[in-house]
Parts: sequence; C-alpha cells; structure tokens
Amino acid sequence: MVQAKPVDEGQIDYLLAYYGPNSLKIPLTPICTKIFTEILTPFYLFQAFSVALWMSSEYYVFASIILLFSMSSISLTVFSCRRNERALLKKVAMAEEALALRSNSTTPSYVPSASLVPGDIICIPKTGCEMNADVLLLSGDCIVNESALTADLYRQGFDVAGKRLPGY
Repeated sequence: MVQAKPVDEGQIDYLLAYYGPNSLKIPLTPICTKIFTEILTPFYLFQAFSVALWMSSEYYVFASIILLFSMSSISLTVFSCRRNERALLKKVAMAEEALALRSNSTTPSYVPSASLVPGDIICIPKTGCEMNADVLLLSGDCIVNESALTADLYRQGFDVAGKRLPGY
C-alpha cells in the first residue's frame, strides 16, 4: 500500500487557480468548415481540375461520374468526422461528482468533478465505475481498459502502484 496525504484547502485553491477546472471542452466543428477544409485537400483539388479538364473536352458523363464520386466521398468523410467528434464528446463527459478525501475530513465526501485537482485522493466504488482519468492506485486492484490509448485488444489488470496483475 502506498501512503499519501490528502490535499489541504489552501493547496486546493492554489491548484484550482493554477491548473483551472478539471474539465475538457471540445467544440464541434461546423459542417461548412469541415466540407470546405475537405474540398481544399490536394486530392479533391486534383479531382476538381480533372472534372474541369474532362468537361472542357466534352466528356460530360465521365466528368459527372468523377464529380458524383468525389461529392459522395466528401459527404461520407464529413459524416464520419462528425460522428467521431460526437463519440469523443460523449466519452469525455465526466461524472458530476467524485468521492474524494480532502484534509478537512477523515471520510471521503462528494465533490464536483470540475473541482478535482492534481494530488486529490479519489475513492473508486466497490461496485466499480468507468472513469477517464490519470490516477495512481494506492490500494486494491482494478481492471483498466487502455484500448483507446494503446490499441490493445485486451483489458489490463493492475494492483498498487501500477504493477501488472498475473493473468492479465
């Protein structure tokens, strides 16, 4: 078991002022901006040049097919990017409150997740939970799904201070 002391109130105020609130705001990129930036990639600029060249040579059917496929590809790319942004927003959304041990109390209490600071001691419920956090496990063990970070296919088991559990 690793020993740690809770952060006191004076440090909390300083750390909140220094680091800011514990939140991540990801804006959704407007669709018009996405379409415009996609059209300005070298591939689609080349496609536009090709369509203009084929149209000037009176190959209207071929130019129309290139234009149709390019517009379909741009639409699918923009749709996929928007879906990924929304999924990221949903993943980043944190719990409203966290169970934290602060120096003014001997028992953990619920604090707003936006007011958590580096050095806070948080308690993970016995029933488990899903959290997006960079934490050091002080006691016990847990199963961690790092696939979003490392592209591993399997969950990893860790115990105190990040030692890998056997069998994981």
